[in-house]
Amino acid sequence: PITLLHFMYKYAMKKEYVDKDYSQYIIRVSAKEKQQLHKAFTHGEIEKLWKDDSTDAKIVLIFIYTGFRATELLEIPKENIHLKDHYMVGGKKTDAGKNRVVPIHKKILPLVRAFYRASGTHLIEENGRPITYMHFKDYHMIPLMERLSMKHTLHDARHTCASLMKEYECDDLYRKLIMGHRVEDLTDRVYTHVEIARLVLEINKIKI
Repeated sequence: PITLLHFMYKYAMKKEYVDKDYSQYIIRVSAKEKQQLHKAFTHGEIEKLWKDDSTDAKIVLIFIYTGFRATELLEIPKENIHLKDHYMVGGKKTDAGKNRVVPIHKKILPLVRAFYRASGTHLIEENGRPITYMHFKDYHMIPLMERLSMKHTLHDARHTCASLMKEYECDDLYRKLIMGHRVEDLTDRVYTHVEIARLVLEINKIKI
């Protein structure tokens, strides 16, 4: 895209539509640098979210302990929530991420159960309707972060989940399955009760 922009400016200058190539000021950011932009919630910040006890803090905690992308959690219908067996089915974007089984950590199980009982068709709702990513970001996430003096995005919650699973030495295969990362020859797997139980076991290794 940047190369195309260079050519567009070059053509525009030739035709005298513009007198300066502003594309030269674009700074390329490497994949590694992009990854560094995401900052995991610290243990202290996670504890602060638990103590806050607000609805928005509870939703962010569900994001942190599931590793769902923003739209993945916000779009989950109640029919995909399996409270008895402690897991949800959701996900999108990639073949490995679509319709994946995500275990419910024992600490957030009461939160998920409360949202389940209070909502209509979807787990997370406002005034009886699902919440869009932009609405949650602008009217819930940003105000919450400002009130708690934190600087995080919703994607940081997903990054935090991956970091916590590494910190508490969760099995690498199950970590990838939970996060929806590609695992060779397993993208079309059908989960058994034993595997779902193992996913629950792995996520519960997180002790914070």
